[in-house]
Amino acid sequence: MAKYLLWLLKILFVSFNYIVFMIGSCLLGIGVYSYLEGRDLGDAGFILTNASIIIIIPSCFIVLLGLGGIVGALRDNKIILILYLGVVLLALVIEGGIIAYFMIAKPSLTDVLITVTDNFIVQYREDNDLRNAIDQMQTLLQCCGATGPNDWQMNRYFNCTAPGVEACGVPMSCCKLELRINSQCGYGVLDATNPLAIDRYGINLNTDGCVEALFNTIQDNPYALYGGGIRRGNNKINPAAINSQNKSGIQQSRHYVNQQELKAQEPIW
Repeated sequence: MAKYLLWLLKILFVSFNYIVFMIGSCLLGIGVYSYLEGRDLGDAGFILTNASIIIIIPSCFIVLLGLGGIVGALRDNKIILILYLGVVLLALVIEGGIIAYFMIAKPSLTDVLITVTDNFIVQYREDNDLRNAIDQMQTLLQCCGATGPNDWQMNRYFNCTAPGVEACGVPMSCCKLELRINSQCGYGVLDATNPLAIDRYGINLNTDGCVEALFNTIQDNPYALYGGGIRRGNNKINPAAINSQNKSGIQQSRHYVNQQELKAQEPIW
């Protein structure tokens, strides 16, 4: 009986470490891919390449850890298993230290993230990959800009002095999820001289900044970036519940766009 129990434990241990090995391999592949993509972005890929390195290093550690557990269990090598246990305990201590460091260094990290995000906002229209990354971040964290929607004034296409219909606006990814049926939900919402824009600012937009939203998400639940994204992705939109609000938003957006087009057609004397 003890022999079969030992074999069962060994199978479970090997299976667990196989899963760890596969997760580490997937993360390593994602890290390498992100690093190569970040290099292609040039200066705009600074944060992506650095984040990729942060992913690659732990991923290599996870791969080796999983592989060591598999080899140690299959070959009944006590030395490898003792090393495995020591490494796991060391990893827990390091993880605790990293969490403590991030909590202490939060103010300086906040400044760095705000600066980097502002640079991304300026270059939003310059690169498709960068634009997609920003849109995904704002969608996942339900936020807008580094510190708030007004950060989009730094982009020449969304600045209120821009000639196009996107002037005084924000990307659609800043809008609340249920209002993205209207692709113009972010048009003109930063125009403080337009009463319609002032009303739509709080109704249409996620007004939290992405940097603070990121820290809040990690603090509330370290796995919320993954689980939260899945839950939001599975949420069903009830058209009947938002129909009147959405129609109002579309009408207001079209009204603003028509105003902007009329202004653009006015002769300059």
